[in-house]
Amino acid sequence: MTNGRAVSRALLAGAIALTVGAAFLRMTCARHREAQQNRARAIGADFAHRLETEFQRLAAVSETLALFAAGEECESLQPFLRRLSGHFPSIQGVRLERGVKSCEVLDPRRFPAREMSQWLHDSGGAPRGGSTTLRGPFVTPGGSKVALVEHVLPRQGGSDEGPVEADTVVVDLLQVVASCGVDQLGNAGYLFAFLRSGGSSPGGPPILGAADLSGERITLNLDLPGQSWTLAIARRGGWYPAGTLAAGVALVLALSAVASFSTYGLLLQPELLRREVQRRKERLTRAREELHREAAERAQVQKRLERELTHDQLTGLYNRRSFLDHLTRALSDAGSRQGCGVAVLTFDLDDFAKFNNTLGHAFGDRCIQRVADLLGATLREEHAAARIGPDEFAFLIVDCKSAEIVSRFAGRLQEDLSSPFQIEGEEAAISASIGIAISPSGEEGADELLRDAGIALESARSRGGRCHVLFERTMHSAAMSELRLERDLRAGIRNGELLSVYQPIVDLFTGEIKGFEALIRWKHPERGIISPGEFLPMAEKTGLIIALDRWCMNNALGWLKAVRGRMSRRRPVLLNINLSGEDFSQEDLVDFVARQLHETGVDPASISLEVTESVMMENPERASRILSELKKLRVNLSLDDFGTGYSSLSYLQKFPLDSVKIDRSFIWNISASQKNLEIVRTVVSLTETLGMEVVAEGIETEEQLQLLRSLGCRQGQGFLFSRPVEAQEAERLLLEGIGRETDVPPSNRSRLAARRGA
Repeated sequence: MTNGRAVSRALLAGAIALTVGAAFLRMTCARHREAQQNRARAIGADFAHRLETEFQRLAAVSETLALFAAGEECESLQPFLRRLSGHFPSIQGVRLERGVKSCEVLDPRRFPAREMSQWLHDSGGAPRGGSTTLRGPFVTPGGSKVALVEHVLPRQGGSDEGPVEADTVVVDLLQVVASCGVDQLGNAGYLFAFLRSGGSSPGGPPILGAADLSGERITLNLDLPGQSWTLAIARRGGWYPAGTLAAGVALVLALSAVASFSTYGLLLQPELLRREVQRRKERLTRAREELHREAAERAQVQKRLERELTHDQLTGLYNRRSFLDHLTRALSDAGSRQGCGVAVLTFDLDDFAKFNNTLGHAFGDRCIQRVADLLGATLREEHAAARIGPDEFAFLIVDCKSAEIVSRFAGRLQEDLSSPFQIEGEEAAISASIGIAISPSGEEGADELLRDAGIALESARSRGGRCHVLFERTMHSAAMSELRLERDLRAGIRNGELLSVYQPIVDLFTGEIKGFEALIRWKHPERGIISPGEFLPMAEKTGLIIALDRWCMNNALGWLKAVRGRMSRRRPVLLNINLSGEDFSQEDLVDFVARQLHETGVDPASISLEVTESVMMENPERASRILSELKKLRVNLSLDDFGTGYSSLSYLQKFPLDSVKIDRSFIWNISASQKNLEIVRTVVSLTETLGMEVVAEGIETEEQLQLLRSLGCRQGQGFLFSRPVEAQEAERLLLEGIGRETDVPPSNRSRLAARRGA
């Protein structure tokens, strides 16, 4: 069907629907109007009946008044009217007329006598004797409407001649109407008006009520004394509400539109279906193309994810998991071939953390990528290389004939790595420590062989790096011993096995104790006192050194607080506390120190925090910032082990230091080494110029003491004065002194030596 024919038929259907709807709406309006008018007639009839009854009662009052007042004087009417008004509130006054005589009980302000007479004269001739007539309505000077209910007494002898005797009651029309319940009409939403029957035209002014009843209305006749009134009633807003009518019209129009559009849609359904099929076909084609594209992208993502699961993102080398898979297959193949072992090399870059922090992480990433490129150039098809840590790599060699071949390969790899190279215009060189583990027959597991190579790598690191070490079984035993030591140390921290000891720092010229260095000892429950040289390196590797440092600081500050409380009158001493490199790198270090000082109440100026120069030089900018923040706490700062690292005197000016401790390695052979002597002399002179204190560590002989005095070094510590002692003994030394004078006589030296040995 063409579009034009479909439109024509749709319009016809709409017209039919509009005609039917309009007829239904007209019928509905008629029924509603009839129901409203019937309801209005019922309410109006009830009201009209009550109004007729009320006027009949007022006529009866007028007749009764005439009979009762015939022989009364006017003065007696006032109390009578008050009694009467209590029952008939609408009565406003009365008038008695006896021939030429009349008396009135009225409010002269509302009903002047002249007005009353005029009303009676204007309302027509005298009525027939014995009748009661409703006269009015009249408008008072105050604007209210009143009516007169007049009863004319019969004349004597039944004649119509002679003087008139009449009694008139003045009533307020509004009160009469209100007392009959006219509010029911208003509350029900109707307007009303009273008209004279036959006297006033439908368009004339009403007696009472609405001035203009526009539109359709209903009428009811009222039979009143001497008059007939008409009650006209109209609906406020019309017999059918405009809002409802508008809604009905809107509904009819909407139904007509629905009919038109529905017919149009039905007539064009085949064409619409054909177009819909075409659209869906096109969408299906696009969806198929999109699906193919998504499938291709998903395959690429899947491939990328699989590679990310097996390869390191930065270098493109295998990751640990994938490397272990390759190693497992290689070990399985080695078991089936005689004389073809498997070797694993693990290596990391020496001092890479310091290198990375100094030149930046982006620079460090380029170095890692260069190492990966070197490994990729070295790879054969059957080999595998992996990055298994931030700066740690693994290399798999299959068909390993001998340990010598692997060792030579490791040497060449170290040479290649140590060759200088350019990155972003900067020349750099790196070195590596390599651990080697070999499985001759493939009997070991992949994890076990990689672990053994890692143990060999640890051995290479402990030897100072820049070397390669072949795994031996004894290394495994040593690694297990270190693991047990770590486990015992963790338990020792929890169980309170740690012990604080204090080594005096003395004035080399007076022998007076100037301070103490707080050190830590471990009292193992089975092995007894364990040397710090045995457990501290392990603690640094495992991170336990942080817990040890903080335990030592907490314990030392508590001891210092107790000593200060018992020795408040003695001159204060300085307590030196060591900070390890790991603890110095913690972000909360400054907050921890501040919290410890606050909790213990120790004067910050009575402690000195010792940091080694190698720790500060790993990241000089950060070290300077941390030292400055610590200095704001008013603590003293000391450069420990000076001479073992960079030994740059310029750093003494760069950092906010208060003192320098010369490493014991310079003191041990100061008498035999002119170079060491000159170094100590220079440090002492420079620190004195900079206003710093200098402390010599490891003083053990009188010769060393005399040389240091001759160089002007004022403070020192070592076994010559005292070994590190426990808290109680340290407090005793502080009270009694260490028993040394400025110049110790030879006869007393044996006694002092015996005391030091004890």
